[in-house]
Amino acid sequence: MIQCEIILTGNELLVGKIADTNGKWIIDQIVPLGIQVSQITIIPDNLEIISSTFRSALDRKPNYIFVSGGLGPTFDDMTILGISNVLYPPLNLIENKQSVLMMKERYETRYPDLSFDKLIQERPYLLKMAMMPEGCISLSNSEGTAPGVRFPPSITNGHTTIIAMPGIPKELHSIFSVHILPELRQISSDQHFYQGGFVFQNIGESKFTQKVYELKDQYPSLWIKTHPRKSELGHWELELHITATSGESDIFDKLKEVYSLLKQHVIQAHGIIVSENLPNRS
Repeated sequence: MIQCEIILTGNELLVGKIADTNGKWIIDQIVPLGIQVSQITIIPDNLEIISSTFRSALDRKPNYIFVSGGLGPTFDDMTILGISNVLYPPLNLIENKQSVLMMKERYETRYPDLSFDKLIQERPYLLKMAMMPEGCISLSNSEGTAPGVRFPPSITNGHTTIIAMPGIPKELHSIFSVHILPELRQISSDQHFYQGGFVFQNIGESKFTQKVYELKDQYPSLWIKTHPRKSELGHWELELHITATSGESDIFDKLKEVYSLLKQHVIQAHGIIVSENLPNRS
């Protein structure tokens, strides 16, 4: 099973100035492919914390770590440096020629009257966006000027690919859609995400949960969860979700079986099924 982690950097996320949408967007792209998200972490623009977070993530050896934020030219953009400090071995940042060419093309496309060389002379700090460890691969950014950065397993831990992307949503979406999604679709072609569930009334969550406890140990590869909510008419009801990522040949049959058992339990307890999301495969 392909596993990944998501790391989001930015003080603005931790002080509530903006709400994260990048993590949710990445999850929405990859979970239907049968890829498991094992952890998502939000950290500040602090070099020590960035490095320690990536050190721990690399020790867990996920297949991918997707990173958002900290790729710009300002003093608090330090994601690439933080990662480089914990590579195997740690690597210094050097100017990536491909990144410089990408930046030049983007600037001159957006500002036809601009001389990129003159701009760099006036604002040399912009080249910070082209600094990365040797062995990294630049990822073109059609929506902005900061290239994405791919850290291959050969310079991480021999197993994990790190994909670093800008925090601006449209730039992250562009880089991920162009450079990453086609690869993930190909390597996950034999994996799937399964789900099903229903909404019901007239049974309390505690009573229904008792049945879930009876089933969860019998079906450890399934995730069974209820969420209380109010209907449009103000009635309390429970929404049941059953999900699984492929890993067992009969996992879909197990999901359908649990779905049927829980639905039968509701009906026998004189509950009311309000709506259904029949078991399906993404």
